[in-house]
Amino acid sequence: MATIVTRAGKGSPLTHVEVDANFTNLNTDKAELASPHFTGIPTAPTATVGTDTTQVATTAFVNAEIANDAPSKTGTGASGTWGISISGDAASVDGKSFGTFTAAGGVAYATDTSTLAATAAGTSGQVLQSNGASAPSWVAVPSPAALSTASGSAPSYSNRAWINFNGTASSIRDSKNVSSMVRNSVGRYTINFTTAMPHANYAVVVGGNLSTGGSESRKFGGIAVLATATGSFQIITGATHAVSIEDYAEIHVSIIC
Repeated sequence: MATIVTRAGKGSPLTHVEVDANFTNLNTDKAELASPHFTGIPTAPTATVGTDTTQVATTAFVNAEIANDAPSKTGTGASGTWGISISGDAASVDGKSFGTFTAAGGVAYATDTSTLAATAAGTSGQVLQSNGASAPSWVAVPSPAALSTASGSAPSYSNRAWINFNGTASSIRDSKNVSSMVRNSVGRYTINFTTAMPHANYAVVVGGNLSTGGSESRKFGGIAVLATATGSFQIITGATHAVSIEDYAEIHVSIIC
């Protein structure tokens, strides 16, 4: 800080040079009105709690405002309205006490209007089943008792695979759950499944035409099923008019299991 010469300190009137020097020193040491820079420990009046203006906030005001805004706490839990995120454990939320999660993967549920409990963890593939007012439980996904289009009380069973192919050209028109069709020889075919059947006692439903053109008498024939296995089966196609094994131009197969 610059030294200011006073008359009391000097003991006689100040010269004009000393007066000019005083003004220069005062101008150098002053704080600017715009963006002033203070040194030391400046003080200011402390605003009352709740003040929301451009007034300078002292440390005393900040501490008082934090204490006023903090939610009240009772015991190990907390009450009041929280305006901040909470991490860690809490004994209750909105007055509803938590039960104990016995394992990762448990699901919270209400045991009454004021208490939450938690299920044990389920196993992979299970779903949570409601048990009314009792605790929910994990169960395996049930198999459907009937197809969505079924009617009546008789059970429904699925078509596990199907194929529409040209035996003469040895080509598949379309199929599902069939990895390949092999023409072993004239009128003899092996159908291989993409996903195997659960057993070999499935039903093979077959039909077809000996030829796509010509007289109707040449369309009739017989189809035999043999060598059924979980991963494949064979069929033989024959002509009734010639009593011989022949290729079929159109063969339809469906597997029921």
